[in-house]
Amino acid sequence: MKIAYLTWGETPRTSGVFGSQAIGQLLANKEAMPDSEFFFISAVPLIHSGLLREKKNYSKEIEKIKERLSGVPFFRLSIYAPQNFIFSSKKTFELMHLGTKAKLARLLKRIEPDVVHCRSYHAAYAALKVKEAFGLNFSVVFDPRGIWSEEVALRKGFVEGGEDYVFLKKVESWILRHADATVSVSSQMAAYFESLGATNSTSIYLSAPVEKITKIRSAINVMPKSGRTTIAYLGTLGNGTWHRTSELIALYKHLQKVASDIELMIITMSNPVEIAADLKAAGVEGVKITSAASLEELVRNLASCHLGVLSYFNPETKNEKLLSSVVMAVKTAEYLAAGLPILVNKLCGGAAGIVEAHAVGIAYDPDTFAEIDGASFRALLGEEVSERAVSLAGDVFDYRANAERYSELYRSVLIKD
Repeated sequence: MKIAYLTWGETPRTSGVFGSQAIGQLLANKEAMPDSEFFFISAVPLIHSGLLREKKNYSKEIEKIKERLSGVPFFRLSIYAPQNFIFSSKKTFELMHLGTKAKLARLLKRIEPDVVHCRSYHAAYAALKVKEAFGLNFSVVFDPRGIWSEEVALRKGFVEGGEDYVFLKKVESWILRHADATVSVSSQMAAYFESLGATNSTSIYLSAPVEKITKIRSAINVMPKSGRTTIAYLGTLGNGTWHRTSELIALYKHLQKVASDIELMIITMSNPVEIAADLKAAGVEGVKITSAASLEELVRNLASCHLGVLSYFNPETKNEKLLSSVVMAVKTAEYLAAGLPILVNKLCGGAAGIVEAHAVGIAYDPDTFAEIDGASFRALLGEEVSERAVSLAGDVFDYRANAERYSELYRSVLIKD
């Protein structure tokens, strides 16, 4: 089998989400499917974040990508539009495909893939249009990673019923009807796409190096945890984001009421000065703010903690509530792999769903915190819950486990002669 992985509009990188969820998972899929051939295609705007940040040095990042892909052929196509057009209106959508159709068709004719795995709405649209226009014979796996139509509408202020919003929904509907499979990062997202007409919908959660995390955790000579209960917050944090400091502070203040002798550790690459100022303004003291430059450092930090927190934010609009209802953050996997039960805002739907379904934490109401009292809090601190968290992480988030799922999905959509 030949599988072409297609990205559209993103800046290829060995780090961050692209490095972990795109390149990392493709390599795991390759390992799980030794008899198959893999190809990586990135359609990239002529002006993109790599050129703005690294400028001429960005070429070194391309070489690092090729090296990491370990022999997987890597192809780039040029998009003749600025990168910000990826958040498309009715007028700018087609500009994200300007001059690409014939080039993509030539490349796919040369590769002759059985499956094109499309990471985004734009990628799926491009593959389906080329397949239709040139009579090519491959199956399309639509891997949207999120509800892009709603994300764009929120970011651009498109009103429901307006021409731009209606256009995006029509594109979404067309892709869902024509793709051979749609893969979602949470069961809630899969259910949403099914409600819109996706006929072969499945969920494969975000991937994380669970096996590596558990090995590092086992190898660390962890000192006995102190008598204090340490709560970990991991990831982006700031009142201008969807992971708001104010929500974390509200939760932590509640925890201080129901549990004695607790402390908070924030592990983040966000601005520590701004976070410290927000904490001080709220009268919260003694919080450790740190970062992790490597997976080993991250695991060492988490190994000193008892619980993980996903406090998120409190969505208000219809659009925000829909987007929140399907969210599955990678930190969910990292907490669980490190053996930490999770306290999760129930409005962070994907993560809350898996926490509740597998009894590895508490999904709480961010307005009342009624679900978290002294008894329910203490019940999370037992070794049994921690072991269940590690087992769950390995089952549903590990690269290798997800590679087996992708292998099964690819085989299920093969076009039969």
